[in-house]
Amino acid sequence: MHDVAARAELEGKGVVFAGDTLDTGVCHMAFFNDPDGNDLMLHHRYTPYD
Repeated sequence: MHDVAARAELEGKGVVFAGDTLDTGVCHMAFFNDPDGNDLMLHHRYTPYD
C-alpha cells in the first residue's frame, strides 16, 4: 500500500499522527502512538537500493 494511502486509512480509523509526513529524500516517515502509548512509525522507502 502506498504510504499516503496507508496514512489516510489509519487516520480514518482514528489514529492521530505527530505532525506531517517527513520526506528525507530517501523515504517517507510518519510518527504516531498506539493505544498503549508505544511510539510507532509508518515508513516507506521510495529510493531504490544501489
